Amino acid sequence: MVRCLKAGKVVVITSGKYAGKKAVIVKVNDAATDKYKFPHAIVIGVESAPRKVTRAMDEKTIEKRTSMRVFTKVINLQHFMPTRFGMHQSFHGFRYNVEFAFDALPKANAPVAEKKEYLKKIAKMFQES
Repeated sequence: MVRCLKAGKVVVITSGKYAGKKAVIVKVNDAATDKYKFPHAIVIGVESAPRKVTRAMDEKTIEKRTSMRVFTKVINLQHFMPTRFGMHQSFHGFRYNVEFAFDALPKANAPVAEKKEYLKKIAKMFQES
């Protein structure tokens, strides 16, 4: 069987707090681990998208409305639906230039602080794009 869940795949979350939100898979673990008793994936997604701005708004309001909140979460593979879209290492769209280094993820035995720092780095790149 062809494995469709890979790093960079765009998914729609179907249950939980972020149901209906879009996310990108960062890392997939097809087997259960000691901490998570189910197959899971680490995803990064858009919690709140930027909103419309008008000329009448001041700079502070524009900054607040154009900012985007990003979430990182470990989700069961049963709780999201993959789409046909993917974001590869260098994804060039019409308006966006997004570059993720999914292959450079810290190894499983790396310190927790290093893993969290890397996820924050990806979230920041995701938000800037």
